[in-house]
Amino acid sequence: MLLKLLMGIGVGSLLAFPVVSHADTLNFTLTEANATYTWSLPSNPVPSGATLGQDFAFFDLPISLNGSSIGASSILEFLPFVGSGATQPGGFAICAATCLVTVQGAQVYSGTELNPIFAVGTFQLTEIANFPSLPTVVLTISEAGLGAPAPAPVPEPTSLLLLGTGLAAFEALRRRVVSTLRV
Repeated sequence: MLLKLLMGIGVGSLLAFPVVSHADTLNFTLTEANATYTWSLPSNPVPSGATLGQDFAFFDLPISLNGSSIGASSILEFLPFVGSGATQPGGFAICAATCLVTVQGAQVYSGTELNPIFAVGTFQLTEIANFPSLPTVVLTISEAGLGAPAPAPVPEPTSLLLLGTGLAAFEALRRRVVSTLRV
């Protein structure tokens, strides 16, 4: 009787808390005075190129400028904090045929150049291409689908089948032990 109760609780909890699987994507928006750049990366991106302790880059990344693509040969290069004695801020550059924008400020990722982990949030950065005016630009990193309706949860049939098979085996073993004890 106790086994049947446990079986009911186990199957019920699997049905009550279904697992939803999805791929996480981060959306990037860089806003400056007359331009807005947008692009997306997976939440665990693998850079196209990296130099440990120096930089990492994504090549041929679809980047748009004010809603139009900047071209297939785009490069997005991130630089870590560097400097001896005083810490110099990190930054990144968006380039196509030439570098369109280069900014510095808060380092927006942690981890290593081979495995960067981007921070979600809004960052005030400084555009260094227009030195000495140094205008402020805003980088927003958000999770894709935030605010969108959540996908309908779907129970995983393989997990339910595995649980059911295991519980059936326990019931068969219990019946065998009970019948052996009666003889």
